[in-house]
Amino acid sequence: MNLDIKYEKLIGFFRKISSIPRNSKEEEKIADFLCDFAKERGLFFQKDEHNNVIIKKGATPGYESRKPILFQAHTDMVCEKTSESKHNFRKDPIEIIQEGDILRAKDTTLGGDYGIGVAYLLLLLDDKEIEHPDIECLFTTQEEIGIENAKQESQKEFPKEQELQEKLRKLEEINAELKINENEHEMLGDEKEEKQDKFPDKNSPERC
Repeated sequence: MNLDIKYEKLIGFFRKISSIPRNSKEEEKIADFLCDFAKERGLFFQKDEHNNVIIKKGATPGYESRKPILFQAHTDMVCEKTSESKHNFRKDPIEIIQEGDILRAKDTTLGGDYGIGVAYLLLLLDDKEIEHPDIECLFTTQEEIGIENAKQESQKEFPKEQELQEKLRKLEEINAELKINENEHEMLGDEKEEKQDKFPDKNSPERC
């Protein structure tokens, strides 16, 4: 795929993003779009209660042993308009005007911060030619009003870490149980030897 085609796909993704209302605290529609995007391409995805979305793409052949890379972009935008504009950011798409290589919006903010970042990540997830290790793309919400949700999420343990801790706990329980059984077995073995000493076998040489 040449650069011109990649550029056109990038702008296409940006236009699609711009058609979806994504005010801060109202990112559900863009989150659903991202989940559908991943589902259509067979990629792992997960959405939380704050509409943060993570999409994962496996490594290309030969890059499986490389360290994974995490990319991040926020999905909300600054929603401002001219005094004459009747634009409703809760339901209306951004009206994009292209003048050569320049994109601008009619009477509103464009949402390039960070819509273009989201578009780049979609291009990366969609591309079949770029060689890469495992990649994870994290799309966060409410950045324009303080990124509080991302701060909260950063304090949580990763699911894999939680699973590992649970497995370790179960292993410790099993090991403790095995240790008890081992001790009981040793005790039973000692008792058996004592009985054999007190009551030798009838066929033993000592009784002959």
